[in-house]
Amino acid sequence: MISYEYDLQQFLALLCDYNCSKELTYITKTNVRRFIQYQLGTHQQKPRSMNRKISSLKSFTKYCLQEKYLQYDYMNGIETPITDDKVPVYMTLADLQQLFRSWEQNDSPFSLRNETIFKLLATTGILRTGGSHVEQLDFSNQTVRF
Repeated sequence: MISYEYDLQQFLALLCDYNCSKELTYITKTNVRRFIQYQLGTHQQKPRSMNRKISSLKSFTKYCLQEKYLQYDYMNGIETPITDDKVPVYMTLADLQQLFRSWEQNDSPFSLRNETIFKLLATTGILRTGGSHVEQLDFSNQTVRF
C-alpha cells in the first residue's frame, strides 16, 4: 500500500514539475508516457519497478472510473516494459549424481520418493506445476500416472 501511494505521489510530482494540470479529467496518456520516460531515463528505474508504477496508475485509474471521477481511461494502451526474467540456476551433472547417490544409499521411503521425483524431473524435463501426488507414483512398476 505504501508503494502504491509513493508511485502516485511521484506521478503527481512530475505533473507539478512540468506545470501540467492535476485535475483528473485533464490527465493524458502523454503525461503518463512522460512519467515513464522520466522514471526510466532520469531515475534509471528497473523494468520491474516501472511495471509496479504503471500497475499503480492503472489501479488508480480503474478506481476513478468505477467511482465516476473519470470518464476516459488515460492508461488504456499503456504497456509495461519487458522485464528480464531471472535465468534459472541449474544443478550440475556432478551435483545431481552426488544427490542421487546419497538417496540410493538411504533405505527410507522418503529417500526413494525423493530420488524418484528428482530423477523424473531431471531426465524428462517436465515441470512440476502442482497437482502431482505421491499416489501417482507406482514404485513396484516404476511408472508415473499423469
